[in-house]
Amino acid sequence: MKLNSIDYRLLKGFFRCKFNLKILGISFLLLLSALLYFLFIPAQEVFPARKDLKFVFYSDSINGGHSSIIRKQVTDAGLVLDFDLKEGFLSPYVGISISRDNSKEMDLGLYNQLCMEVGGTKVNGLAVTLYTANPFSGKKLENLCFTTKFAVSPTRTTYKIGIDQLKTPDWWYDNNNISQDLKAKPDWSHLYNINIGSAYTSLHESPHSLQIHRIWFERNNTIIIRSLFLTEVAIFLLLVFLHYIKAKKEKTKHKPEPIRIEYKSVELPDETESVQTKGFLTFISSNYHDPELSLESVASKTGIHSRHITKHINETFGCNFKTYVNRIRISESKRLLVETELNIGEIAFKVGFSNQSHFNRVFKIMEGISPSEFREGRK
Repeated sequence: MKLNSIDYRLLKGFFRCKFNLKILGISFLLLLSALLYFLFIPAQEVFPARKDLKFVFYSDSINGGHSSIIRKQVTDAGLVLDFDLKEGFLSPYVGISISRDNSKEMDLGLYNQLCMEVGGTKVNGLAVTLYTANPFSGKKLENLCFTTKFAVSPTRTTYKIGIDQLKTPDWWYDNNNISQDLKAKPDWSHLYNINIGSAYTSLHESPHSLQIHRIWFERNNTIIIRSLFLTEVAIFLLLVFLHYIKAKKEKTKHKPEPIRIEYKSVELPDETESVQTKGFLTFISSNYHDPELSLESVASKTGIHSRHITKHINETFGCNFKTYVNRIRISESKRLLVETELNIGEIAFKVGFSNQSHFNRVFKIMEGISPSEFREGRK
């Protein structure tokens, strides 16, 4: 359906349709409720808020390296890890593993963002790894892990990492003899532990110091907000489309009968005829050039109720009283534009318009061109 072929008049009644407003209102409330649900999910605090945590410090010595931990301290104010990195392992490292006591897991199914407040002295970056339940049933494998690396500022800084940025490292697939094509998916409702280790750090700048002040998980609702907005827009456009199709079918089904009426030209002398012998259509055709002609005046002069007049015109000609009268006036003005030399202002007054600008506006709406363009075209 081409844009320039749309009859926008068929869309005017969209917001007057109770069904459309009801559907829009219900969908808006449902989507708003869903949004509020996600917006009010509180952050999941891990450190130092939780009191059931277990901390395990490690270094590359388990792989034959020579790196060492100089000082480790865990308080309510934060965690401090001072260390030396030394040659001996391919990629020297130290780190800390944080988990719950008694091997209990943490449920992070509602969260999609890991947040950390850290700082480091001569620590260029961190590697963060989350361990979740193993999705490959029937095999004795290591817990599935997802990791990422990022640079660290020497000053205390908050970092927010989307969980979808964490990837399973190649070595995990190799160690467990699993094809990388399987693309293991995390189960964040069963998080076992969080490992935080050194990364990108030079061996020649010892000693190093890492400070972890806070760790928590929260929701980033950007995608939810965008999705709900697009859903509401899609519902609105669907309703508009259905309304347009329905209105077009109704228009085709009830195509109004064109106005065919004998009216007196303005040049003819006025005649006084008995209103009682005429119907209201005849009265209108005799008085359309009167600027004061109205539905009330026609009803008063003919003794026919205005509701009957309105209903008859709408059912017969597919328009209201005002449009019906204007059609007669414009039809007569077209004759005068072609057959006379009267200027446009004179023609406007003769056919019943009180000013020329209103005449020009109505003429262009009905004919698609201005009176002057019409006259030039006919010449």
